[in-house]
Amino acid sequence: MLNEVFHLSESLKRTGVTLHSWHRHFKECPKGGQAFFVELDDQGHVANVAPITDPQIRAELRKYEKAAGYSFPSFNVPPLMQFADQATKERAAKFRKALGSKKPPETAVRDKELAYLLSVCRSGWIRSDKGARSKDAMDKLNDCLSSVTHDVMTMLGESTEESRSFVELLRRAQQTDGAALHERLKEIAMREIRSEQSEAAEWMDVLFFHSGKVPKNIAITLELVDQSQFAYPANHPKVQAWVNDRLLATETIEERHQGRLIAADAFGGVEGGGMNDSFPEIKVPVLGNVKLRAMSSESPCQRRYGLADARSFYVLQPARLEMKTALEWVTRDERRGKTWHDVSSLGGASAMLITYPSELPTEAPELAGLFCGVEGDRSDPDGSLFEACSHRVAKALKGRLVSSRNAELRVFVLTKPDGFRTKVLHSSRYSIQHLLDSADEWQEFCRNSPPVMIRQFGLKRGEEPVWQRPITPYPAEVVWCLNTVWQRMGTHAESAFDFQIADGLSLLLADDPVLRTVATRAIKAITSNSLSLLLVIGQAIHLGKVHRMGRVYGKQALLLPQILGLLLAKLDYKKGIYMKNPPYLIGRLLSLADQLHVQYCHEVRKGQVPLQLVGNGLMTNAMDTPEFALALFWQRIKPYYSWAQTVQGGEEVRLAKYFLGEIGRVCASLSERDMPSRCSDTDKVAMLLGYLARSDREKSNDDSSKTLNEGEQE
Repeated sequence: MLNEVFHLSESLKRTGVTLHSWHRHFKECPKGGQAFFVELDDQGHVANVAPITDPQIRAELRKYEKAAGYSFPSFNVPPLMQFADQATKERAAKFRKALGSKKPPETAVRDKELAYLLSVCRSGWIRSDKGARSKDAMDKLNDCLSSVTHDVMTMLGESTEESRSFVELLRRAQQTDGAALHERLKEIAMREIRSEQSEAAEWMDVLFFHSGKVPKNIAITLELVDQSQFAYPANHPKVQAWVNDRLLATETIEERHQGRLIAADAFGGVEGGGMNDSFPEIKVPVLGNVKLRAMSSESPCQRRYGLADARSFYVLQPARLEMKTALEWVTRDERRGKTWHDVSSLGGASAMLITYPSELPTEAPELAGLFCGVEGDRSDPDGSLFEACSHRVAKALKGRLVSSRNAELRVFVLTKPDGFRTKVLHSSRYSIQHLLDSADEWQEFCRNSPPVMIRQFGLKRGEEPVWQRPITPYPAEVVWCLNTVWQRMGTHAESAFDFQIADGLSLLLADDPVLRTVATRAIKAITSNSLSLLLVIGQAIHLGKVHRMGRVYGKQALLLPQILGLLLAKLDYKKGIYMKNPPYLIGRLLSLADQLHVQYCHEVRKGQVPLQLVGNGLMTNAMDTPEFALALFWQRIKPYYSWAQTVQGGEEVRLAKYFLGEIGRVCASLSERDMPSRCSDTDKVAMLLGYLARSDREKSNDDSSKTLNEGEQE
């Protein structure tokens, strides 16, 4: 991962992007769970406690944390009190539920219940079973208020007028301890529970651990009660920026004293120290905490070559900081869909795709969106379809980037297969021009299929079903379809993670032999995993019905026909060729047989249509042994064929005559060609496309608005 992130940091420097580097120990505070400001007075006593409800304020909070659990000015602590037995926990949970009800208990009842609960609980910050060397929440908090504050104060040195509030907070924090903080917080929590405010139930969670197996931590952040006496509050972003600058300056001085351990590090750097420190950890979306590199000597397997920890790969501290900052920049929330995208659902493990041009334009294009899809619905008027996204990306990249011979697209995928260690799943580079050409070719290849129309419901509840054209898939959507296994006549879907986002990228960007290898695997998988769905969709088309697939998977019906055409094109089977070959013609013949069967049922059986049409029932045999399927076809089509030859009547009868004539023309074409004894995977795909295809005349039979219920067979 270091190589990928290093090149990212170099691109940002060349482009002139200004990065704000945060000290590796000055970290963001967790955003989940309950959080409170604990305001201290001049003597270090708790004067007020206020919930942090503004998500923007919470997102800006940072804390100095050199080791887990030892931080300032924010701490994670368990609830103040806890119970020893399950019966009391259940009683406390019942009391909490009553506090949050429409008719909460009166003050006298609250006082009585609180008094009882307090009499049977103990401090949640002190462990009764701790060993001689273990520390509980109280011990850690005391260390934070003494040794951690001392270390931070030493590193910060003299304060400015604007940052004086933070140094004052350090001084006040050193005047208190964990026991005093615990007692005062307990008093405030009890006062809030006794009050008749709506937040009383939430304060129960602060005071008592009463449900679940493990207590949920509460985040408390120290602040000054008299903030107005200072230029800024102690946790103001401007004050935090000053703290960060001082920490970075202190580390730079220490590195100079360490001296240089080697002539140059792995990336050619010669300035700075910090060689023996652990690599910094970054918190990114999707993956959580990511360490740039970890090769601990505590794992015996890491010492096989005699090198572990920092000695296994020398990188100086300045380069580490630049890489950390670059990864933070590229994975910010506002760049989702542009420089990164969540691809966890495609591989069964946490994963994110990161992509960027080596020469960044002023406004980052939707590169990640081009690979993984634009957020929003397919009917978005701004164009969440692949064609619209590709147009926007091309517009953003053309010009300076395309004309530069060095401009290239960089793509890599990070994943946590075990939930802990971050690995590079895929890494590749392509020229910008190759990306643009590949996007155009992708759209052209997705049109490598005959006309298909699929009946689906509208987006809003109660809308009439309409006929829709297939849509161009994003590479990630191709992987999604390949990894979906359809069962029970196309009514039940399960995931099988045989393909990764790297395979989707290869289909879009790779050349032979990688492209041919992936496309061959993909075409085999789709004929196996999606066959039952495609057959049931084909029959629904011929019946003029909607095959319900559920909200999650409904889009696949519109994606699969284009994916079939795309995969054939990637293997050099263009529709000008395969539509003249026997497999496609057989699929077309069975499609016409279905539609003739429907007309027969309308006229002769008074609309009573069987569960499976004649052509649909033969498709599986045809995809295995075409000659045998055609022999069965001539046996089963005779009643409907004879009826169509003799019947006279109105429009539906004329349509039956049309199907009869088309069957004759397809049979004539088949007689001129050699029939394969077995079907290859590409033959099967061509046959499926022939079965799904519809001519303009056939679309005139699409007036029915009948709907299949979930799980119903056609």
